[in-house]
Amino acid sequence: MNTTIKKISVLLLAGMALLSVSSCCKDKDKDKEQLPTNPSIIKGSISTSKVVDNKSVVNAIAFGDIEDVEVVGTGLVKNKTFSVSLKTPQTLIYFAEAYSSETISMDNPKVKIAGCSILQLINNGEITDALMCSKGKPQYDNEAEDLHIKSGILYMYADSDAKIKGSFLEQRGFNSQRVNTTFNLVLKKGWNIVRTSFHSKKATFTSISDISSDYKWYLMSDIMEDIAPTPQFKFKGSF
Repeated sequence: MNTTIKKISVLLLAGMALLSVSSCCKDKDKDKEQLPTNPSIIKGSISTSKVVDNKSVVNAIAFGDIEDVEVVGTGLVKNKTFSVSLKTPQTLIYFAEAYSSETISMDNPKVKIAGCSILQLINNGEITDALMCSKGKPQYDNEAEDLHIKSGILYMYADSDAKIKGSFLEQRGFNSQRVNTTFNLVLKKGWNIVRTSFHSKKATFTSISDISSDYKWYLMSDIMEDIAPTPQFKFKGSF
């Protein structure tokens, strides 16, 4: 696997493993069309100039732990659009164990979660690319080894209702930057939607109830081509 690709993949998994939805927080762009959103179904369109085979398959990947991922849904791509129904993940982690801090308040410290922010794109049985959802294409800072996401989407599963709020400093990324991470989550049992942001040593996770139409799914290969074009690029293996 290309080293840069692997770094981005691990960074995404490590950085986005904690988000959720079902909230009272509305998107600032009220003039944008609001898509009826069922948190247990991922519907999206792929924003790319590349040809995406209508025989392609997308796998939704959930992670309770960066080393333990599982497929929680599969869908077919047609005309660069897809729909994936999410099932209950088998591997969950305690939120309190992953983020234990006196500055984080939780009304349910026993809640267990799993996150899904990555889709695998599969052709002829091989993983050829990956997809992530955001408003505008994410930018990867190769020198800082950091991914900048103005506004992204993560699907999170919770095994029970929970409210999580607060901020704290954590080490994030391959260069161990100190990042101010803020949570404003209202989780319902089942799948939830969370709006994320990673930029300028700040990370935010906010529950939302709808996804506006300007959120698209971007190919990981497109994100990386902004760094170093690789026409021969093939993403093989798993996260």
